[in-house]
Amino acid sequence: MRVFFLTSITVLLLLAGCSTTRNYYIEPEYQKSKIRSSVLVLPIQREWFEDNYMHTFGSLSGNQKTAFYSSLRHLFSEQINSELYAVDPSKNFPDSLFMSTTLSTGASQFEAMVPRKNVKLEFEGVMPRIVLVLDQYFYREKSELSGGSSYAGHEAEVKNFLYFETKYVYWDTEKGVPLAWGVSDAHIEMPAGESIGFQDYLAVLSKAVDKVAKQGPIL
Repeated sequence: MRVFFLTSITVLLLLAGCSTTRNYYIEPEYQKSKIRSSVLVLPIQREWFEDNYMHTFGSLSGNQKTAFYSSLRHLFSEQINSELYAVDPSKNFPDSLFMSTTLSTGASQFEAMVPRKNVKLEFEGVMPRIVLVLDQYFYREKSELSGGSSYAGHEAEVKNFLYFETKYVYWDTEKGVPLAWGVSDAHIEMPAGESIGFQDYLAVLSKAVDKVAKQGPIL
């Protein structure tokens, strides 16, 4: 009976894995052949949209915010070989330059702020063709029970994780269309009893950035 139960669980997990739909999309022509282009990494900031109470914006504070903004350019530069820039929290763009759009990955859909058509964003004296929008980004601490049973000596173990998620859109300012988009998430396990520090925020962010770069259209 135990063998049958475990086998059934295994089959169900395999079926679930096979039926999972990926949570990103890239236009077929760029999936086959990525392009080299200037890129502006643009985290959408709540402060740019004072009168917008409908959109869900990213939320960071303290070490989260410091790790995020101080590391974006470096982390993406390790994955993308094109000319790359990254916006810091001191930069301000008027909300009139952006619009909300709904994007679908097949697994889900989400709304993101992207540049309006015919809008090019200037940064450090240049106007990169591709704007890599990061939207609705956040860190979260999670605890999960692992293993264990009701038998003595087999109590469940609590594991702690640091989780990061962001929506992203590769927006072509010349064509006024998205080339790729999706949801990138990552997690790392935290040792029991240890507080979360700068390096932990950096580590999980690095894993999420890696996905965004690999699932995008830029060399």
